[in-house]
Amino acid sequence: MDVWPHDALPAKIAAPVPEKTAMPVAIKKIFGMIALVALVVVYALVATAIATAHLGNSPWWVHMLYFFLTGILWVVPAMFIVSWMIRLPSGK
Repeated sequence: MDVWPHDALPAKIAAPVPEKTAMPVAIKKIFGMIALVALVVVYALVATAIATAHLGNSPWWVHMLYFFLTGILWVVPAMFIVSWMIRLPSGK
Protein backbone atom coordinates (compact mmCIF):
# COMPACT_ATOMS: atom_id res chain seq x y z
CA MET A 1 0.00 0.00 0.00
CA ASP A 2 1.44 3.37 -1.02
CA VAL A 3 1.40 6.14 1.52
CA TRP A 4 1.61 9.63 0.14
CA PRO A 5 3.77 12.03 2.12
CA HIS A 6 0.86 14.35 2.92
CA ASP A 7 -1.14 11.40 4.33
CA ALA A 8 1.49 10.96 7.02
CA LEU A 9 1.32 14.58 8.18
CA PRO A 10 -0.56 15.41 11.35
CA ALA A 11 -4.06 16.79 10.86
CA LYS A 12 -3.01 20.20 12.18
CA ILE A 13 -0.48 20.68 9.37
CA ALA A 14 -2.48 19.01 6.59
CA ALA A 15 -5.71 20.91 7.34
CA PRO A 16 -7.16 22.57 4.25
CA VAL A 17 -6.89 26.30 3.91
CA PRO A 18 -10.29 27.91 4.46
CA GLU A 19 -11.83 29.47 1.38
CA LYS A 20 -12.13 33.22 1.12
CA THR A 21 -15.50 34.50 2.18
CA ALA A 22 -17.29 36.82 -0.20
CA MET A 23 -18.08 40.37 0.78
CA PRO A 24 -21.72 40.67 1.90
CA VAL A 25 -24.01 42.54 -0.49
CA ALA A 26 -24.88 45.14 2.17
CA ILE A 27 -21.21 46.09 2.58
CA LYS A 28 -20.75 46.16 -1.19
CA LYS A 29 -23.69 48.56 -1.46
CA ILE A 30 -22.14 50.93 1.08
CA PHE A 31 -18.79 50.93 -0.75
CA GLY A 32 -20.56 51.23 -4.09
CA MET A 33 -22.61 54.19 -2.91
CA ILE A 34 -19.47 55.97 -1.72
CA ALA A 35 -17.76 55.18 -5.04
CA LEU A 36 -20.75 56.50 -7.03
CA VAL A 37 -20.84 59.76 -5.10
CA ALA A 38 -17.07 60.18 -5.51
CA LEU A 39 -17.35 59.37 -9.23
CA VAL A 40 -20.06 61.97 -9.80
CA VAL A 41 -18.23 64.69 -7.86
CA VAL A 42 -14.84 64.09 -9.47
CA TYR A 43 -16.34 63.64 -12.94
CA ALA A 44 -18.35 66.86 -12.67
CA LEU A 45 -15.31 68.82 -11.50
CA VAL A 46 -13.09 67.45 -14.28
CA ALA A 47 -15.73 67.96 -16.99
CA THR A 48 -16.35 71.54 -15.85
CA ALA A 49 -12.64 72.31 -15.63
CA ILE A 50 -12.09 71.02 -19.18
CA ALA A 51 -15.06 73.03 -20.44
CA THR A 52 -13.85 76.18 -18.72
CA ALA A 53 -10.32 75.79 -20.09
CA HIS A 54 -11.17 74.85 -23.68
CA LEU A 55 -14.71 75.96 -24.58
CA GLY A 56 -14.62 79.63 -23.68
CA ASN A 57 -14.76 80.98 -27.24
CA SER A 58 -16.70 78.12 -28.81
CA PRO A 59 -20.20 78.53 -30.29
CA TRP A 60 -23.26 77.54 -28.29
CA TRP A 61 -23.76 74.27 -30.15
CA VAL A 62 -20.25 73.09 -29.16
CA HIS A 63 -21.16 73.75 -25.51
CA MET A 64 -24.43 71.86 -25.94
CA LEU A 65 -22.72 68.91 -27.60
CA TYR A 66 -19.93 68.80 -25.00
CA PHE A 67 -22.25 68.89 -22.01
CA PHE A 68 -24.66 66.41 -23.64
CA LEU A 69 -21.85 63.91 -24.20
CA THR A 70 -20.22 64.43 -20.81
CA GLY A 71 -23.64 64.25 -19.16
CA ILE A 72 -24.17 60.79 -20.61
CA LEU A 73 -20.60 59.48 -20.45
CA TRP A 74 -20.48 59.23 -16.64
CA VAL A 75 -23.08 56.46 -16.83
CA VAL A 76 -20.53 53.98 -18.25
CA PRO A 77 -18.31 53.73 -15.13
CA ALA A 78 -21.41 54.01 -12.93
CA MET A 79 -22.87 50.91 -14.61
CA PHE A 80 -19.80 48.90 -13.66
CA ILE A 81 -20.01 50.09 -10.04
CA VAL A 82 -23.73 49.30 -9.78
CA SER A 83 -23.34 45.87 -11.39
CA TRP A 84 -20.54 45.08 -8.92
CA MET A 85 -22.73 46.28 -6.04
CA ILE A 86 -25.69 44.04 -6.83
CA ARG A 87 -23.73 40.95 -7.87
CA LEU A 88 -24.39 38.09 -5.47
CA PRO A 89 -21.51 35.99 -4.15
CA SER A 90 -20.77 33.06 -6.47
CA GLY A 91 -21.46 30.40 -3.86
CA LYS A 92 -25.02 31.54 -3.13
